[in-house]
Amino acid sequence: MKTLIHTDKEQIESIIRQSDVCFVGMADTDGTPYVLPMNFGYKDGVIYLHSAQDGRSISILERNPKVCITFSIDHALVFQHPEVACSYRMRSKSVIAWGKVAYEEDFDKKVEALDIIMKQYSDKTFRYSDPAVRNVKIWTGSAVRNLALLIRNLIKSINDMKKLLLLFVLCLCFPVVDKACTSIIITGKATPDGRPLMWKHRDTGAPYNHISYFDEGGYRFLGLVNSDDPEGAVWTGSNETGFSIMNTASYNLKDDDIKEMDQEGNLMRKALRVCKTVQDFEHFLDTLPRPMRVEANFGVIDAYGGAAYYETNNERYYKKDANDPNLAPEGYLIYTNFSFEGRTDEGKGYVRYENAKKIFKEMRDGGFTPQRIFQQASRSFYNSLLDIDLMDKEQSPNNRTGWFVEQDFIPRLESTASIVIQGVRSGMNPELTTMWTALGYPPTSVAIPLWVKMGKEQSALVTYDASYETALLDWYSVQLQKNVYSIHRGNGQKYLHWQLLWNDDQSGYIQQLRAVENRIFDLFDAHKTEWEQNGLDTKEIQRLYKEVDKLVNKAFLGLQKS
Repeated sequence: MKTLIHTDKEQIESIIRQSDVCFVGMADTDGTPYVLPMNFGYKDGVIYLHSAQDGRSISILERNPKVCITFSIDHALVFQHPEVACSYRMRSKSVIAWGKVAYEEDFDKKVEALDIIMKQYSDKTFRYSDPAVRNVKIWTGSAVRNLALLIRNLIKSINDMKKLLLLFVLCLCFPVVDKACTSIIITGKATPDGRPLMWKHRDTGAPYNHISYFDEGGYRFLGLVNSDDPEGAVWTGSNETGFSIMNTASYNLKDDDIKEMDQEGNLMRKALRVCKTVQDFEHFLDTLPRPMRVEANFGVIDAYGGAAYYETNNERYYKKDANDPNLAPEGYLIYTNFSFEGRTDEGKGYVRYENAKKIFKEMRDGGFTPQRIFQQASRSFYNSLLDIDLMDKEQSPNNRTGWFVEQDFIPRLESTASIVIQGVRSGMNPELTTMWTALGYPPTSVAIPLWVKMGKEQSALVTYDASYETALLDWYSVQLQKNVYSIHRGNGQKYLHWQLLWNDDQSGYIQQLRAVENRIFDLFDAHKTEWEQNGLDTKEIQRLYKEVDKLVNKAFLGLQKS
């Protein structure tokens, strides 16, 4: 689950007050975990628990007094699509506290603690017999007070020395996002028209995403967001100045024991609001409070020729300049899910990295364009370790059953979008920065061009549609993806039905949708010279969007019937 940290005292106490029980986790010295649901009381930043004088929990706590206490409310089953099992989850609000248990032995204080516990469940006044008080074990003291002190110190650094008597960690539960991705930054030196390109092929546990337009103070921007978190994190985006950003998760750069992480999407959203240049982004990273709660390779380009990756962890970053001929002699850098400054041979995505190296090396001679990146990288089924390409007729699974094991290809079951941002040459109008976007499973999707200048008047195919609880293009794509990954028993989701994607009859999903995508590129490329000279014609773009909508709707409805 993704964890978002909140420090609002009223929210935290509200959740505690509404809880019926708390769950107390502990671990024996051999690591064996033990969790108990318990009644509790709460007052002035202290949690009060009670139990018998002995038992398994007391024995464990005598050896290891550390505990984790959780409160949880508002449980609700939600899903993005009733037929997609992995889109089901429980939404909830919870508070988590860590610390060490101490016991209260003073008779009067034990009575006070019992009153606090009973106040959680009743407004009545109770009397306790002397034996009952003497025989009860009251848990309190250092466990909660130490935690409250630690978090009071944190609050002082965050909220300008505000004094709070408690703080716990408030957790709002969302799906894990951005498990892995494949990406490239290509400088203008390596493209036919001198415009830089930035590609992110997104792999994530969040099955649905769409494009949102943001105008929240600062620079306006477009961002790729999860459809169940439209006002939250941004996973790729471009702003009105031509500054664009993306990320790939890194798994070998973290060098601390910080647990609350996954703030990459929130960091990118903030950067899009305030950054105009690569130098602005560096200043942005320099001034963020530590820990940054990220482990990622951030890729950025701007309208002035800047192009770089930043390998970033909680405390520092390492800049990898795509314009450095020693670092990027071919004018581009590729990243998957490891960092070059990270621990050797750790991380993920090494096979995909080698896949991309070969794909882009071969693509270079023909010229890097958004269209070629989508068709030769986003939909490539080449595996460098096996040295096999499913599109090669001699190697095709169609020579046998038409099925193949999916392992370490660039497009995978978890792939939910592919985006190519085409930047501008230095001196060119930044409004021409184009965010080509294929939502859903890229082999069963098509790319649509987007511009920040269009504001909320983006293509209806990529913005949120309440009828589908995601973008229509995303929904279309996923319906076809279900046919490709149609085996659900056992390890069936590891197998893809290749014959549906690509076949000798030219009736595969990729083959039929390629013709549609080529038409989309032709429609917009026809205006490229005019727009570069005079600026974007928003009315003409709206007209073209309507034409594209008809073209795409017809194509997908036809494929669903076939």
